[in-house]
Order: sequence, then structure tokens, then C-alpha cells
Amino acid sequence: GGTSPFFSRVLFLPRHFMFEYLSHTLGVILFLCEFLSGTQAIINYLSLVITPVKVERPEIPDSWYPDIDVFIATHNEDVNILYNTLNACTYLDYHDKSKVHIHVCDDGNRPEVKDLADRLGINYIGFPEPKFAKAGNLNNAIAQTNSPLLAFLDADMIPRRAFLTYVAPSFLSLIHICPCLRSG
Repeated sequence: GGTSPFFSRVLFLPRHFMFEYLSHTLGVILFLCEFLSGTQAIINYLSLVITPVKVERPEIPDSWYPDIDVFIATHNEDVNILYNTLNACTYLDYHDKSKVHIHVCDDGNRPEVKDLADRLGINYIGFPEPKFAKAGNLNNAIAQTNSPLLAFLDADMIPRRAFLTYVAPSFLSLIHICPCLRSG
């Protein structure tokens, strides 16, 4: 008929013989893929270990440091967990500590969270009508503040002491280099 000799030969081979070649071929292809991905992983790891990337923090003048709002969003987290985060935030380093404003954003309006915030000298922002989840909670808080820089933390995130002094200069240098990023 109209079939090529290749197809007629393949079709007349015993089934197990045809699948044996197929399984061996696919096995070799799979092995090569695994070998190449493992080799790439080793190369990536060695490139990080041998030549680590050092991110240089820009040096900026003291007059560039603006106020910064640190928002900690909470939704029914245990007060002990929240205490660890809020306490760590009170020890954050910044050029001028009076420019750091810490806000706990509670969408549960829990009195124990307000008491904790008052004890630590942190601003408490309740969310009277919890809607739109965390985004609604944070938007409510942002509407009540006016600092040009904002930092957002979850209730279980404990920031390193140098977090603000390490991150802020990168944003501030961008704002002063590109006027289109300035607010107002």
C-alpha cells in the first residue's frame, strides 16, 4: 500500500521491542536533562560563593533623610508575637529617630493590641470596618499619615536593627536623581 517501509517495519516489530527502544531513548534524554540542571545548579552556587554580590549602599547627605512611617499590619495574631515585632521596631536605627513613626494597623480593633501599642509608645490605628483584607487595613492607615517613605511589616516579621538605615538611602538617592519620583 501507501505506507512507507519505515512505518511498516515499525508496525510489524513486536510491541515490547518498540517500547524498549522508546523507554531507553526517553531515559537517556531525562538523564541528560537532570545532569545539565545539576551542573547548572553547581555553577550557580560556586559563582555565588566565589564572587559574592555586594550591594553598595549609596552615600547620601544628612539633609536627604525624611520622615518614615513603619506600618505593622495585624489580623488576629497572638499579642506575644506582635510584641516581638513592635519591640524590635522601637529599636530601629535611623539618621534621626524622631523621624521614625511606628504604626500598628489592627483590623480587629482589639483592646489588648491598643494597650500594647500604648505601653511601647507606638501609634495604634484601628480599622473600624474591616474590608478588603490587609490592603484595606493598610490603605486606611496610609490615609492617616503623611511621611514620604513607608515601610510595611507583617505582625510576625522582626526587622534587623539596621533595616531602615540600610534600605532608605537607596530609595532616597533614586528620588533625588529622578524628580519624577517626588511626591507633591
